[in-house]
Amino acid sequence: MFLDDLFPKVRLYASDVHQDDIDDLKIWFDEFKYFRKILDEVVDEAKKEHKELRTKWKALLDEESESGRKWRMDVSELKAEVRAFVKRISDDMCLNRVREALARLGRVIESAAWSRGQGTVFFSFSRTE
Repeated sequence: MFLDDLFPKVRLYASDVHQDDIDDLKIWFDEFKYFRKILDEVVDEAKKEHKELRTKWKALLDEESESGRKWRMDVSELKAEVRAFVKRISDDMCLNRVREALARLGRVIESAAWSRGQGTVFFSFSRTE
């Protein structure tokens, strides 16, 4: 059973942390615990902000108000127009050929870089005067 191998390693690990003479491991774990606490607080704050924004968005689209009905209709029309625009771009044969050509060019450049032993290629599209 895989737990038979796991438990001795966990005990050894815990012992190493407990017996750390220089306290490096303890310091690291304290810092990690502090970081996790801060991260959890940030995540909780982000969730709270997201909930507030969602509530405000729903209020903006409230069908009970005249402005909400108009705004909701405007948003629906905008969404429909954006979907149609994205579909037209996706269906455009010329753009699809350009995308395919760029993908092929990227593969050729990458292959050339690897064959020269560099492995990484950086591009800059800015002009230098």
